[in-house]
Amino acid sequence: SFIESVPAEIIPCVAATVRSLSDFKLEDSILISMICADSIASSGWQKFEKYRYLSFGTNAIYSLELFRNTNDNSAHGSLLSFLNKCQTRMGTRMLSNWIGNPLRNPRQISERLSAVEEIRDVLRSQDENCPLFKIFCKSGLNKLGDIERGFARIFYQKSAPSEFVAIMDDFRKVSSLFSEVKASNPAVLKSSLLKKLIVEAPELTDTMELLEHLNLDAALQNNYRHLFVTPDTWENTTGNPITESFLVSLQEMGVHETNIVQAEDELDEELERIRTVLKNKKIEWKKIQHEEFLVEVPQEKTAAVPKSWLRVSQTKALVRFRTEETSLILEKLNESRDLMKFSSIDTWRIFLKHFTAAAHLYRQIIHAVASVDGLGSLARVSLSSDYCKPTVLDDAPAGIYINEGRHPVAEAGLGPGRTFVPNSVCLGFKGLVRDGLDTDVFGTLEESQTQEHCKVITGPNMGGKSTMIRMTALLATMTQMGSYVPASSCVISPFDAIYCRIGATDSITTGLSTFMTELTETSTILRDATSRSLVILDELGRGTSTHDGTAVAHATLEYLLHETGCATLFVTHYLAIALHFNQLTNNIGAYYMDYLETESPEGTKQVVFLYKLTQGIAQRSYGLNVARLAGISEDIVERAQLVSHEMELLGRMDGDLKDKLTMLLKSTNGADAAQLVLKIQAKEARTSKL
Repeated sequence: SFIESVPAEIIPCVAATVRSLSDFKLEDSILISMICADSIASSGWQKFEKYRYLSFGTNAIYSLELFRNTNDNSAHGSLLSFLNKCQTRMGTRMLSNWIGNPLRNPRQISERLSAVEEIRDVLRSQDENCPLFKIFCKSGLNKLGDIERGFARIFYQKSAPSEFVAIMDDFRKVSSLFSEVKASNPAVLKSSLLKKLIVEAPELTDTMELLEHLNLDAALQNNYRHLFVTPDTWENTTGNPITESFLVSLQEMGVHETNIVQAEDELDEELERIRTVLKNKKIEWKKIQHEEFLVEVPQEKTAAVPKSWLRVSQTKALVRFRTEETSLILEKLNESRDLMKFSSIDTWRIFLKHFTAAAHLYRQIIHAVASVDGLGSLARVSLSSDYCKPTVLDDAPAGIYINEGRHPVAEAGLGPGRTFVPNSVCLGFKGLVRDGLDTDVFGTLEESQTQEHCKVITGPNMGGKSTMIRMTALLATMTQMGSYVPASSCVISPFDAIYCRIGATDSITTGLSTFMTELTETSTILRDATSRSLVILDELGRGTSTHDGTAVAHATLEYLLHETGCATLFVTHYLAIALHFNQLTNNIGAYYMDYLETESPEGTKQVVFLYKLTQGIAQRSYGLNVARLAGISEDIVERAQLVSHEMELLGRMDGDLKDKLTMLLKSTNGADAAQLVLKIQAKEARTSKL
């Protein structure tokens, strides 16, 4: 029935996969699911969909710090560590998978958000009588081991009996938790996703009944010899080929057990004969290291020992012997023991195949537990203050609107008494018809802002530009993975990919310079980005000369704006680019991170960062302010200010005047240079008035 449900063009692919896996003796991972399942749906197989998930560009996962931070490459400070409030390891792995593979289908995103919302309400209620609440309390999923990896060992018959019993006990707990929800009133569950995961979870009754045939005490001690109860209890389970094979192996164990018992009885009889020969009823078998069934005789009484006895070892006080008959019986006993050992392990592996055959059912349970735990983690995150449930649009141009959004990880890292300055961003939605959506979705947002699918952002160094653009990408990722976000409100029409060009790195091993690495990543973005992508470019072109860097950045932004048409956040310190593109249509907007410029009593200019995204263009980057913050000596900073001022003057002059000023600046006559500077400034003032 499984093969009949598989499309004809897929069967050759399955055959090739089986042949390839057979080289590594892993073909059972495919064959068993085919044999035991009724259809593709019940086998755990999923249809491959290329465009099912949002994809990340080459550098995006690293730049956005989804799994590890860029400081010391540890998990601390990553999005995963922030969102991970799972109770099980399966849930953590599922959450990690969701972060790396956000959804693209609006319906699936909404389903996951609805499930998170329902769990969030249950956690808020703190109703201990609610079956769904019991799943997430301390006595619920928190008590489970890693059943996913444990069952993988069962599937490949690598699990020890004690480990097997512990894993099956965890499956019993899961079945009990889910059954309580089913028994209460499944209709109470509002989320279709929770109903699918919990209410429609398969029952494990048939395989769980097999546990009754185990001697649990022996299993906990990994005693394979006495692991199973008598074969009579298996009479009602015949007809299953695995069970029939198991019964044959169990009978072999019975034969070996009989031989072992017989040999042990013969040894008991031999011991009685030895006592008679030595006239000592207190003699017992002794075991020294690996030698067993020895007789210890004091040195002074060895004359009474028959010469046919084998001397095995001795000390100053006694001598250890073994009779010829004992050696023969022991040889038979060891042979039976070895046969029992191999037979019992084979029998155990055949027993585990009962559970391997039902792997598709156990995998559904594991998937349900991991998914429910992952949803619970997102629900716990949503309980944080000022988190909102995003609105997901369908059949709309890709875009995102964030009202008073905050960077989730940066906000969590702030100390007590410090607050994160929120920012609002509207990007994309080009050509979106907003009739009837003003209050429900976008609030009072001006319609012109929904037309911007590119923002050119300038501002002072350390002003928060990179944090703001990373926040936008992270909130898009969180929304499409089904999470609440730190914002007053959020609207998204799902993106198909997120691309980032952030930071400056080189690759010595591959011979790539910093600028080459920068342009290689940019080339990938230009090749792969679509009109539904989110592209973040931070200070493109800084790895080369000012003119070349400006030209590359200008041409790249122009291509993304007119050819690709994707949602773009473009951070730059090149004022010419911001001035040029600000004159274009409302598809692009110029913004800067706001600041205040003050002057200290000593006359030193200082910059106060406001970290607020504001419409307009910043005239300066205030790099010297960062030099001062970094601890560079004041003498160097003052000299840098003078050089900066000279370069600005030179940049605004005609050729002859520029040459004359350059010569004066090089001379020792500072007064002449100062007079010329004053004349230039006066001329500029008159020109600006005209």
